[in-house]
Amino acid sequence: MTRLFLLLSALMLAVSPVHAEFNGHRFLKISSAEQAAVVKGPDGELRLVRPGDKVGDEAILVEIDFDRAVLEKDGEWGTVTLIVNVENGEQRIARMERRPLEGMHFYRGEVKVPNTQSQ
Repeated sequence: MTRLFLLLSALMLAVSPVHAEFNGHRFLKISSAEQAAVVKGPDGELRLVRPGDKVGDEAILVEIDFDRAVLEKDGEWGTVTLIVNVENGEQRIARMERRPLEGMHFYRGEVKVPNTQSQ
């Protein structure tokens, strides 16, 4: 029983960020020829979106190219770029954002990594 609970918890954590990107909205079809995409809302309503339209509460469709949709939204460290592909009915999202380097320090053009090994 505990294993089942842990497995379901892990699956929920792995899936939830994808759904959180667009507040339950899902891309069904992306057409670069039409410069439009069909999006299904959380209420089941289908909507045609074009560059400049909002998807969800925060993301704005910036461009459609090569049958992929590029969206942008505000993130903790600046703009977050989301690239959506739909293949065989599955939505795939790539997320790119700037983040500060962790554990690395710059000194006069050099990169110094802190020694984490105990002596």
